[in-house]
Amino acid sequence: MKIKIIGPEDEPAFKTSLAHLLKAIHELQANVVVDEITDLQDIEDYGPLLYPAIFINGRLAVEGRSISLEEAKRFIMSGEKNDSEV
Repeated sequence: MKIKIIGPEDEPAFKTSLAHLLKAIHELQANVVVDEITDLQDIEDYGPLLYPAIFINGRLAVEGRSISLEEAKRFIMSGEKNDSEV
């Protein structure tokens, strides 16, 4: 599973979301690759999004708000389920 979190790394919602994603991955012992896209030029490649934006396996899951730990766990469990169906 691949997760991209996109946005300025100094933004509080980005920091919160990243922390929750990493904690959820650890707690679930999930096999997940997390890419942090924080460079302004790289961010612009994704077009007009609200930040932070989180992509799960290439699909936009959340934009413009932080996610809770429980929400991060749901995303990971859902993404792993979809990975096994492919």
